Amino acid sequence: MVKKRFRVTIEDKVYEVEVEVEDILEKVQELRNLFSNDASRSMIIPKETRVQESISTIVHKGEITAPITGRVISIRVKEGDKVNKGNVLLVLESMKTQIEIKSPLEGIVKRVLVKEGESVKQHQRLIIIE
Repeated sequence: MVKKRFRVTIEDKVYEVEVEVEDILEKVQELRNLFSNDASRSMIIPKETRVQESISTIVHKGEITAPITGRVISIRVKEGDKVNKGNVLLVLESMKTQIEIKSPLEGIVKRVLVKEGESVKQHQRLIIIE
């Protein structure tokens, strides 16, 4: 949280207000650092630029979960598909950045738990692989 100071005028009276706000640029930088192994990719990119990032997700007993809150842009697998480690399972969009969710393991897609266009929360289960 960052403290910001503002001057507000109400009925010709000036008030100074201090508000704690989340530093969005700091959060974007943290996400970029998290998803990047290469320091040159961790620089802040203007919000109008769409960047394709690749990440692996937390796996618990074959459950692939969302690393961040976002929207499912495309699902690249269906139930019964064989996947290898590194195959793209689906693409999420968060803060105008598209993130490829890659399989961290080899196996068969048992269930796809989300649909294209659906909003998902961080740590929500997306796909189960056996």
